[in-house]
Amino acid sequence: MAPMELRLEAWERLAKDLPTEKINDISSTQPMSQLTRLADDIVAGKTRGRIIIDVNA
Repeated sequence: MAPMELRLEAWERLAKDLPTEKINDISSTQPMSQLTRLADDIVAGKTRGRIIIDVNA
């Protein structure tokens, strides 16, 4: 695992250099009720991109 300083630098670069529309293109919002299924899919490598969990759904 990379040192915390290096990880923070990488996240800062992503936030600065990666266009927001690109992040939105690879993001999806899923309801909390699907968390168990999503966890299985994530562990099995069946998902791509960023998954946002809507805790109000």
